[in-house]
Amino acid sequence: MNQPLLLLVAALAVLLVYAVQRTVRRRAKLRRSLDTAPSSEPELAAARRFWESFQKHRPQPHAVDNLTWDDLDMDSVFTSVNCCRSGAGSLWLYTRLRLQRPADALPSGEDPVEFFTREDALCRKMKYRLALLGPHGGTGAEALLFDASSLQLPYARFAWLAAVLPFASFALWPLIGVGEGLTVTVLLLLANFMACIWLRSRPGSGFPVLCGFSSLLGCAQELEKLFSRESPDNAAELRSACRAFRPLRFPLSVLKWNDAAFQAGLFDPSCFFLLPVLSYVYVVRRFETHADDGLRLLRALGGLDVAAGTALLRGTLPCWCRPEYTQDAEVSFTDLCHPLLDDPVPNSASFVRGALFTGSNASGKSTFLKAVAVNCILARTLDTCFARSFRLRRGAVFTSIAVRDSILAGTSYFMAELLSLRRILRYAETGEFCYVFIDEILRGTNTVERVAAAQAALEYLAGKNCLVLAATHDLELAQLLTGHYDNYHFREEVRGGEVQF
Repeated sequence: MNQPLLLLVAALAVLLVYAVQRTVRRRAKLRRSLDTAPSSEPELAAARRFWESFQKHRPQPHAVDNLTWDDLDMDSVFTSVNCCRSGAGSLWLYTRLRLQRPADALPSGEDPVEFFTREDALCRKMKYRLALLGPHGGTGAEALLFDASSLQLPYARFAWLAAVLPFASFALWPLIGVGEGLTVTVLLLLANFMACIWLRSRPGSGFPVLCGFSSLLGCAQELEKLFSRESPDNAAELRSACRAFRPLRFPLSVLKWNDAAFQAGLFDPSCFFLLPVLSYVYVVRRFETHADDGLRLLRALGGLDVAAGTALLRGTLPCWCRPEYTQDAEVSFTDLCHPLLDDPVPNSASFVRGALFTGSNASGKSTFLKAVAVNCILARTLDTCFARSFRLRRGAVFTSIAVRDSILAGTSYFMAELLSLRRILRYAETGEFCYVFIDEILRGTNTVERVAAAQAALEYLAGKNCLVLAATHDLELAQLLTGHYDNYHFREEVRGGEVQF
């Protein structure tokens, strides 16, 4: 064997050893991180985009609206409770928080979080596979699931013709000669190759989205095998979710190989025959009519990730409980805390009708309202509350707390307050039960008009199917509404020259 060949073999061996060592180190690092909550900051923007597409194409009337979400700083809450290992889990956690949708029970009826808490070894195997999927697994799926036609390639109708032309050119060889015919065939193959590279590389290409979904499908199929013995119910659910995509196995594998070759800068001969393009066109057309199946797969895989993440979250909390549900319009709790506070002051209370809160500035009224509202959402979605006990009725959550004016929209602060209240009043008119949290109602106008308008609005809500908790500095309002609302006061004490609330 000559010296250049030996050097090439040695270089390839070094690269192979380096790649194997890198893979081993990466997987060992993933295993060590399974018991710690991962950072979810990068997933927030992707999760928000997914929800916006979800709400645009499948409006949900009982979802947490944008004003309530921003009032409660739910982006930060999402980040703090997100212990998911994959992008699919993060997408579904964010969506579930917005939908106020409870977790799906296992086919056996068991709570999935309790199942993964008990089956720790199985949970670790699942989390490891989800960690291999990565934080971006599933991100970008909103276009595929809700608007697949927007991903279709330009000139897709001519793809089959272009793929057939190199084979059809063989018929020219006897007519124009072998040399000239071969030249035509080679030129057609090169044209197909360049067209494939251009379509793959153009801005906004949907190839990474389809490859990401292929990874999701592969992960679901592996988890189905993992659960087949230890959890047949979970295996059956995953198998059912994957069934609709059996016809897509080959085109998705073609796309995945093409993506790997493209990322590594390797040569992919299938591009000569537009096989990646044809596979892409076929998969997108399939999703145009089978988007529900894709959403079901994401929900099944993401739901398992959320359940395992919630089990991990509970283990990190000094105090938590599962909520207790009632048919009465009430909310009661013991040692309730806000999830974003490092050193919170726990509160215990019980409300069977509306309540007004008065007290000094910075005494904790707003934080208290937000803590109750956030825990109402977490109770419904994660079956987990930051309290020793929490009792509530199932219902939507609405807030009017951090109202802002808008110069661009031409909306004054007072008008923004009125619009915020109007959406609450309209929902109350539907008769559906809801929780309403209001801070400093109508502060954007003078005292006389504020008290009169606030009294009318709160009296109206008191007669509807809702429970209202509101903070105010207007003591007159507390007196006027005594027959409809209970009054509570946050007070302060001066100790050692400092004010303590």
